[in-house]
Amino acid sequence: GGGTFTYDAGTVVELVAMPDTLYSFNKWTGDVDTIANVNAPVTTITINGDYSITAEFKGFWECFIATAAYGTDTAKEIDILREFRDEVLLPNSLSAKFVSLYYKTSPLIANFVSQHEVLRTVVRVGFVDPIVKILNWSHDLWSVRGS
Repeated sequence: GGGTFTYDAGTVVELVAMPDTLYSFNKWTGDVDTIANVNAPVTTITINGDYSITAEFKGFWECFIATAAYGTDTAKEIDILREFRDEVLLPNSLSAKFVSLYYKTSPLIANFVSQHEVLRTVVRVGFVDPIVKILNWSHDLWSVRGS
């Protein structure tokens, strides 16, 4: 939680960012000169005066795991995933239920993936990229627009 806290000078204080569902930690902002790692959700700060520090979060929209794997929701690879979802999955009632389940369960997975660079790479290279390649290869077979 937030608030005002008092510590003696020289005290090392642990900072822990706790994102809500659909969000992941981005960085610490404000008076961050003595923060050990401004990009880590759990880090420390050495108190040497008054500070105003805020945890900045970013949201995951729609393709949560792919967004976490690529580190952005604007990666061109994610566009074909959205297109496949919109044109093939959502119009079918059974696959639309799968998409709904995915939206309920994937934010926690995406949040975890987004905070571990090695895992982001593994998920991107071993899972998301192969799906994107298959969808690109088969695009004319399933897309309303064709190529």
